[in-house]
Amino acid sequence: MAHWQDDFLNLLREYYQNQKRKNPRYSMRALAKHLDIAPGPASALIKGSKVWNISEEWAISVLKKMNLKPTQRKRILARMGIKSSEVEIKTIQDLSGLAIDHWAYWPVLCSYDVPTLAGSENKMAQKLGVTQAEIKMIVQDLLRRRFLVKEADGTIKRPVEYLATTDDISSETIRLLHKANLDLAKKALEQVPVLQREFQTITVAGSSEAIQEIKKEIRDFTDKLAHILNRDQGNDHVFRLSVQLFPVDLGEVDVH
Repeated sequence: MAHWQDDFLNLLREYYQNQKRKNPRYSMRALAKHLDIAPGPASALIKGSKVWNISEEWAISVLKKMNLKPTQRKRILARMGIKSSEVEIKTIQDLSGLAIDHWAYWPVLCSYDVPTLAGSENKMAQKLGVTQAEIKMIVQDLLRRRFLVKEADGTIKRPVEYLATTDDISSETIRLLHKANLDLAKKALEQVPVLQREFQTITVAGSSEAIQEIKKEIRDFTDKLAHILNRDQGNDHVFRLSVQLFPVDLGEVDVH
């Protein structure tokens, strides 16, 4: 059974239990009717009494009938390798400003998705190992750019959207951020336990004609991982994934 099928079955069982908590009289037959599944297979899926070869098409049809949070639906679709169009993606054009050059810029933004960190600049500073003044500077820039928004009661929240820079742009800001990522990776290699990190390197001979295809695969892969990592209110850390692909004949490569 594929990994996404296990996730789908767990989601289905969790969905049934949630419905039953809301209404103790909610039955397996009610679930089957709601999701347009035959009662027998529905019962077998929930109880795990039979192994089913679940197709993507069937799973998607069932997901459409479930009253799920968008993040739940996107996560299982990502596990299936299917891109969801439900999330607004804001492309960042303006990369000017000192705050956005700081390596902690994006970790601070993502910290607002971690309940134990959101709203506490002091905790963010301790977690990231930077000063509280740096955190304040970054938060103010995030608010200015509307990457964070302040509610009427003063609470700062992150809008439900994904941010992305334009692909393949030559920018000194992006170059500095990539250098900072490499420095962070060195630090993580020394300080983060091996079971909590993953470093992989491959060296192969290949065709330069395949580079654009490989870049697309890497971008699709990182998009998928972003959805898989997100656990709604169960988030407890901010992670950073860096993937580097480059020809090693650096004496001939035009870095621009």
